[in-house]
Amino acid sequence: MSLSRTTSFLAVARGISALLVFIATAVFTRLVTEAALGEYFLFEASIWMLSLISDLGLRDAIEKRMSENEAPAAVLSTGLLIKIPIVGLATVTIIQMEPFFQTYLPRVLIGYLAIGVILHEAAFTVLTILSGEHNPSKRAPLRIAQYITWILVGLGLVRAGLGIEGLAIGWLAGYSVIILFGSIIIQTRPVRPDLGRVRSLTRFGLLTSVGTMGSLSFKWADVLLLGFFINSSAVAYYEVAWRVSTLALLLPTAMRVAYIPEISKLYAEQDPAQIQTLLSNSVFLTLLIPIPLTVGAGLLGGDVLAVFFGERYRTGGLILVILAARQAPAALAKVFGPSIEAINRPGTASKVVAVCVFLNIGLNVLFIPIWGAIGAAVATTLSTTLQISVFYYLLHRIVGLQLSALQTSYPILIAALLMGMLVQVLVATVSLELPAKTLFLIGVGACTFVVTLTAHPESRSRLKSGLR
Repeated sequence: MSLSRTTSFLAVARGISALLVFIATAVFTRLVTEAALGEYFLFEASIWMLSLISDLGLRDAIEKRMSENEAPAAVLSTGLLIKIPIVGLATVTIIQMEPFFQTYLPRVLIGYLAIGVILHEAAFTVLTILSGEHNPSKRAPLRIAQYITWILVGLGLVRAGLGIEGLAIGWLAGYSVIILFGSIIIQTRPVRPDLGRVRSLTRFGLLTSVGTMGSLSFKWADVLLLGFFINSSAVAYYEVAWRVSTLALLLPTAMRVAYIPEISKLYAEQDPAQIQTLLSNSVFLTLLIPIPLTVGAGLLGGDVLAVFFGERYRTGGLILVILAARQAPAALAKVFGPSIEAINRPGTASKVVAVCVFLNIGLNVLFIPIWGAIGAAVATTLSTTLQISVFYYLLHRIVGLQLSALQTSYPILIAALLMGMLVQVLVATVSLELPAKTLFLIGVGACTFVVTLTAHPESRSRLKSGLR
């Protein structure tokens, strides 16, 4: 499958997954209280953050070395030889730290943490192998099956009276589905480990683990800090707004999965000019969703949250606006950051991420006690903007990426502004009831954006070539 077709396929699959998460969140906000839902989000955040010590960047290292097509089976076996004891040690550590987890998690969820980390690592290792085999499109059905399982199992157990415990069990069941079916479709099978590869894998893994820490920090550190400084209800408001805003990352995430193994391959073939071209062409698609989403959130953010998640979530409207604005630099970082690692500069990328992680945490600690969830949104937006600025500078120096690549996004900005102007007029003139009015405005806005953008010949050409 070609790179553009892979990106298109993954984008559609990510869209389906995002829709499933959106629907599930909308349903669960009506079945459990904000406080209870916030506790579940804290449970999920804990699993993701604990994966830092249960992985140490080995998944990225396995993907990188396998994608170079040099003895992938030996790479996989050696990676698993290193990884399994680390996961075991992390599990023991979690059990020993139970008193700490009791400070912010309900006791009923703590028992699932160790199981969750084991299943998380197994599931994402399977997904990593598929990417390393240059088969990222095979990941998509597995992720969709994961979310469907979470919804069905979680919904059934919540209705049976298990509450947030049911949500947690459903989430872990989703991991199990990935492990079961993913293990069947992967082509690379373990062979005798090559101890000579241990140093290469561990060194690359430790360096890229800082990058992983960065992405997880921007996603989950603010959730954990909100739970610590404020309460679980604030976590629910913030996380619901976050999940809506991350619709902007559908294409960039798909592009990251499709592009990074290709960039790694081009680097191994010593073709920096092609890497520069690939990255330059990625900017248009990367910003295709974040820009109009930010404009739309500024006009309809509170109404969207109220319609889909309940009136009590309207309070997250301003949070949604700030987080939507954050997703433009975050979208670029989704592609640019891993690209630096793919051209064998994991240490360089790690230093940038480390600084931004500490900045993000520091700003969260400073802003959350003052502004609550709004402070968390501001903190992550500022630190993400700094991160992408440095990433661009590094790619400019290493492969010659030009700032002119950003000019390809101007038609997107113009189309989004025209969309916003029309929606603003309709907000004041349309007299429908709230749910119907909001859905109508979203539909009109989306159609206006698409028509305006595709009327521009160069943009139409970029869309055809990028999504063909």
